[in-house]
Amino acid sequence: TMSNTFTQIYNSSRQIRRQAETEEVLMKSSELEKYQDWLKKQLVLRENIQAACSHYGVSARVPLESGHFMYDADHQLLFCRNAKVGTTTWLSHFLLLSSLDSSIKNETIRSSPRLHRIVPRIFSLPDDVEEIRSLAQSVITFSMVRHPFERLVSAYQDKVVDGDDSSYARMRYNLHRKFGEVSFPSFVKQILDRSPINCRSMRRCHMDVHWQPYIARCAFCSINYTVVAKLETFKEDLLYIGRLAGVTFKEIVSHDSSGGRTDRLARKYFGQMNRQTVWQLYQLYKMDFELFGYSPGLYLDMARS
Repeated sequence: TMSNTFTQIYNSSRQIRRQAETEEVLMKSSELEKYQDWLKKQLVLRENIQAACSHYGVSARVPLESGHFMYDADHQLLFCRNAKVGTTTWLSHFLLLSSLDSSIKNETIRSSPRLHRIVPRIFSLPDDVEEIRSLAQSVITFSMVRHPFERLVSAYQDKVVDGDDSSYARMRYNLHRKFGEVSFPSFVKQILDRSPINCRSMRRCHMDVHWQPYIARCAFCSINYTVVAKLETFKEDLLYIGRLAGVTFKEIVSHDSSGGRTDRLARKYFGQMNRQTVWQLYQLYKMDFELFGYSPGLYLDMARS
């Protein structure tokens, strides 16, 4: 029930809240109202996740993988990383919480590849699924999502259009060879063509991490998350995750792909697709849509009928 879920969120941050309450500065009542509104929104989202998990049953209960998680014991933060959803920003925040020398921090924070290489190692977990399960019950467990189709546009722009990574050069070559062009529709077609082999079910979905479904990576039906942040409400989520953990996260400017804002790019790219293909793509990511309360409607409308 909602009251149980409310209790879970409060319990998972009880100690931290006690510390916060002893601080001299108490939140102004307007701030407290905003915080309570945010908590209520998180409860509604968690209720939605639980309902979708019940609906899908065992097919949504994905095995946990410790390599997908980072744990900061000092601040009681357990984080599951989804690629192309503010991950570099979160790695920067974890780096700043670490005990590394400030000169190393300054050097690392300026380089995305270094961040991705160094920070997950500092906050790695032992390869013990039961430990993750028990940690998730007692600490602030969180992850982050965004509209699945916007994420796909961002991944295409970043990896295929702008990418200088040699593994994506191979993908560009394959797209050209198979479809005669490197375009968003051919990129989507390739994902759909390969999905029966590399993503037979969410329990066995080994797609490229930048467009792998959230449920397949972060096992939202296998453990309880305290918070599921969204890129669409990142500023607010960042503030209150920090509040639960007793830290202040400063805003970090994230890197942008070429081509301008992702929502504008989405309009352009989905306008090149037909509705049937968009519908097939929705079917592939349907669990993510349902768990996190997203709709494909706008994107189906953008597509050619």
